[in-house]
Amino acid sequence: MPRCCAETVTGGEVRAEFAAFKARISSHPVLSGKVHDVIRRTDSGTPIRANYVAVSYGRPDRLEGRYTQIVTAGNDRRYTWDVKVVAVNPDGLAILMEAVLDQMLGHELAVDGRKCTPITVVPDVDDNSGYDRTTDLYYDTVSLRFWSRPA
Repeated sequence: MPRCCAETVTGGEVRAEFAAFKARISSHPVLSGKVHDVIRRTDSGTPIRANYVAVSYGRPDRLEGRYTQIVTAGNDRRYTWDVKVVAVNPDGLAILMEAVLDQMLGHELAVDGRKCTPITVVPDVDDNSGYDRTTDLYYDTVSLRFWSRPA
């Protein structure tokens, strides 16, 4: 009996893709030790002034089955994950963003039992870049996308 989509989407099968995605970014020498799941904050809630990357986790934004097949998370899954680069100056922002793109674009993630397509940038997405005077930080966001299919 097939499992419910909601059960499998939140299960370990989906976390494998995120673990591979995050490990791939973290393996770049410039990004090593600088990849986090959230925007880093002090105990008082203000963003930490440092150069780092925040990778947001999310469920597949699209699930597809074959013809009359019941759609579950074991089917084809499309992921779109945002990578936010935070830096204390424009040069740091450029260096980190270049490292993210060099490390991720065109790469096929290795996930047991799955075959992933090469990672691409999602076109025509608001870039969410700029400078925040309150925190005195520069930031930029890129949305990366790939498909994960049964091997």
